[in-house]
Amino acid sequence: QYIEGAGIAPRVYHMDTEHFIYPFLIEDFVEGMPLGQQFDEESIRSAARSIGRLHNVPPPKHIHLVSRGYEDRWPKLAARFKEAMRSVLLEDYGKLVEDMLPRIEKFFQLAAKRLRMVPQALLHGDLYAGNIMIHASDHRAVLIDFEYPALGDPTFDFGNMFVGVAERTSYPRYKDIFLAAYQEETGARPELSELFDMRMVERDITSLVSELRDAATLPQDPIVIEGYFKEKRFAWRIDLLKSELAGQSL
Repeated sequence: QYIEGAGIAPRVYHMDTEHFIYPFLIEDFVEGMPLGQQFDEESIRSAARSIGRLHNVPPPKHIHLVSRGYEDRWPKLAARFKEAMRSVLLEDYGKLVEDMLPRIEKFFQLAAKRLRMVPQALLHGDLYAGNIMIHASDHRAVLIDFEYPALGDPTFDFGNMFVGVAERTSYPRYKDIFLAAYQEETGARPELSELFDMRMVERDITSLVSELRDAATLPQDPIVIEGYFKEKRFAWRIDLLKSELAGQSL
């Protein structure tokens, strides 16, 4: 209801907070497809404009919002990594991440320092490509599933768009297209290009740790584990992260 005037989310007609574990919403149906199924220039521009309109909305003072910063990110990821490493079958994969831990920790320290001066925005908080619907009639991007609203630098939402392997490989192609449309909506922010690259490093670290944690929940069979990491292109992400960390002068 708070962001309804921005025209970027389905209209909410009813919310039940008493009979379910999570709030139950009745809202408009979006006739369209998720961004992840039509990742092209027009859809990227549309998504950027809608995200920009969201970030233009002043954060509500009457609602407590968690902060999505870098300060406490690595301790949480480190705990997940340590938990996943209890599985013997993951040792070889985990070693690839473990070798980079000092540089990863230093990255989070530098990123936290860099972001302290960036104005915070109202964030969607879970804006992966499946939560951005491209409307069939006018190609307008509609943001759905506001379960994790937060405060933070705008690139937190940007980075979530490129979490999946297919989207991540498209990042170099679409980064400037996205930023140009976003900046038209919100005003010039030239430093966003640098911050966007920094956020992608954080997203790649998170993806690797999450994949290790998820693999620990699978049947601990060598064939199953090997197939999982092959599907996730784990080795490719490792090489990508090594290159990114080197580019951050760590």
